[in-house]
Amino acid sequence: MLSFAALTAKVCGVIFKIPLYAVIKDEGMGYFNSAYVIYTFFYVFTTSGLPVGLSLLVSDARTFEEKNAWRNRALFCFGIPGLAVCLLMMLFPGFFAGAIGNPGAEKSIFVMGPALLFVCLEGVFRGYFQGKKNMLPTAVSQIIESVFKAGLGILAATLAVRSGCGPDAAAAWALTGITVGGFFGLVYLFIHCLSDEKKERDFRCAALDRSVSARRLLSVVFPISLASVVLSISSVIDLSVIMHRLYAAGYSLKSANAAYGNYSGLALPFFTLPAAFAAPIASALVPHLKSVNRDRDPLAALRMSEAAVRLTVIVSLPFTVGYGLLSGKILALFFDAGAAAQAAPLLTLLAPSVVFVSFTTVSASCLQASGHGVSPVVSLLCGAAAKVIICYFLIARIAINGAPVGTFVCSLVSAGMNAAFLYRYGLLRISVKKTLVFPLLSALLCALSVKAVTVLTAGLPSPLCVAIAIVCAAVVYAGGIAVSGCIDDCTVMLIPSLAKVSAYINKRKFCYDRKRKKTDQGSLRF
Repeated sequence: MLSFAALTAKVCGVIFKIPLYAVIKDEGMGYFNSAYVIYTFFYVFTTSGLPVGLSLLVSDARTFEEKNAWRNRALFCFGIPGLAVCLLMMLFPGFFAGAIGNPGAEKSIFVMGPALLFVCLEGVFRGYFQGKKNMLPTAVSQIIESVFKAGLGILAATLAVRSGCGPDAAAAWALTGITVGGFFGLVYLFIHCLSDEKKERDFRCAALDRSVSARRLLSVVFPISLASVVLSISSVIDLSVIMHRLYAAGYSLKSANAAYGNYSGLALPFFTLPAAFAAPIASALVPHLKSVNRDRDPLAALRMSEAAVRLTVIVSLPFTVGYGLLSGKILALFFDAGAAAQAAPLLTLLAPSVVFVSFTTVSASCLQASGHGVSPVVSLLCGAAAKVIICYFLIARIAINGAPVGTFVCSLVSAGMNAAFLYRYGLLRISVKKTLVFPLLSALLCALSVKAVTVLTAGLPSPLCVAIAIVCAAVVYAGGIAVSGCIDDCTVMLIPSLAKVSAYINKRKFCYDRKRKKTDQGSLRF
């Protein structure tokens, strides 16, 4: 359910930015994404890790009163900082806009202030329901946010442009969709919480010691948030370095925003799309790995880690091939030809990073589930430092093209260090053939099929050509993976839908074999 909601939100985000780009153009997208980076930065510091951490505490609580007590304590501990940061963003937007080197983003940062308060409170209710093993409220609230973000944001931006507002004001109006979506998502969670309490017999909340409960709550949430905090800090530093180095390369404020808006509004949304497929793998890995670690079965843990890594490689390689060979045609399906032509080289440069970013996500979950939560933080810090250095020197020489190169170096360093940590702790032993050789050969066949189809369909309309190429590539790649035997039983366990299908097939096969055995025995007796 959560995977479906996350995928829906990701698709809505991509769909949202396609017409939004047509409305506010490159410059407006620069202001929009600058404010969003500031919002994400504060969101990570105030809320990241809260749903997971609170769900652990609520799931351990034995009584309804204790569950409610943890929820109320979290509302106080995280609602106050959320309100404080909300006021900071609304009272001093110019300070934050100047800090990232983009003064035009002041209005957009102001609009995002209330959204931060709403998302803090949403995180408490989501963790509360997840701790009670009820994933529906979280999924529905995420979908509500996505719908308002896309619908209201595009409508507000369109009306702003038609009324004569500049790109900075239009970007601010576009961000109102996120704020309003967060408000209605919070309203839904609050109403659902009230209706949930009516089903319980006792409405009293047990009085827990404030210092003990708050300390325990923060001690659980903080380690989970640490990796996200590092990513958020690196994103803000990355934005600041990109803008200042573009100025050093001779860009004006308007042209720098246009370049950054093209990069962040066109190339990055498609680059982050594979994360919607890697995140469920990481989520499915954690409970399985914790279970085998609890049973002290190192062999099972190795098989589970290898299966997760192999599945990550299998899922991410087609995106690398597609972005590397069809970036221009894919972007041209959704954006105007000029913008797509500018962003296509950036997406091509980002293509090799897809595999490493996906591996970093899954390997970090593997390390956290095995009790080594600090290791992925160290690798992310080293990767972020390498990215800042690369961007600082390259952007002044090759302009915005230095940003995807920095992303590649960052992902390569983080992935390499995570792999070294996994081998050091004895958590990973991979089959080179099934995990690397066979998927790479399948990806090579996939790339050759894309090239062949592109040549054969050169006279057809571009959308039809791209569709045929993607379908043929998917068939060839899936056939190569199936023939090579890369998917085994351990890998299937990480995909809930395939696991259910596999269990059903095995059950039917068992029943059929048992029935046939009885029939054969009856024939022998006759």
